[in-house]
Amino acid sequence: MSEVYKRSLSDGIAIGFGYLPVAMAFGITAKPLIDLLSTTLMSVLNYAGAGQFLTLQMLEDSGYIAIVIAVFILNSRMFIMSFKINYDLKQLNFIKRLVISIFVTDETFAVTSRYPEERKTFTNYFITLFVSYLFASL
Repeated sequence: MSEVYKRSLSDGIAIGFGYLPVAMAFGITAKPLIDLLSTTLMSVLNYAGAGQFLTLQMLEDSGYIAIVIAVFILNSRMFIMSFKINYDLKQLNFIKRLVISIFVTDETFAVTSRYPEERKTFTNYFITLFVSYLFASL
């Protein structure tokens, strides 16, 4: 593995360790409210911690459509971050940019936005973003 890829892996692991306490707190909070399968699915599909906690708070008093709209609005900032990353990776095809955009969070955006030109590749972004996603989905 090249030094550049090792650096991207290191970035993803560092971000991931930051996600672990939030992921554990979510699991503990969710346990009395929803079953293990639902908790796991929410961690995998709703990657943003704030959206997960908002969903838990709204479960008893709100309908599913209200929850979806609230989480969408809460996480709409991800669009702007994804647009910036898509601009940085404009040389890639649409599918690769879409894949990268799926895994963008505040932390991964902050780290990857400082990448020098030689690190602005699909592989570097994917390694950093996907490795951090794995930690958050545990």
